Amino acid sequence: MATIAEKNNTTASKTNKPETDADSNVAALKEAASQKAEEVRAAADATLKSTTDAAADLAKSGSKFVEENPGVALAGAVGLGVLLGLALGHKRAA
Repeated sequence: MATIAEKNNTTASKTNKPETDADSNVAALKEAASQKAEEVRAAADATLKSTTDAAADLAKSGSKFVEENPGVALAGAVGLGVLLGLALGHKRAA
């Protein structure tokens, strides 16, 4: 019959086994997820830079247009203001 110490040693050796297949699969999945997250982060950074550059170019183009054509820009702003006022205006009941 096995003593208590022998049973404890047997139990300890079972729980201290080298990595099992499940453990190695979990580690592989973690690594794959980490790599994919880094790829997504890099793609998002590139998209953000591209979008920021495009917005800056658009702002420069708009400023240049307003400087070269102040009358047309003013008329456009007034027209847009009228359209927004009509679209967002509330009708009052009489």
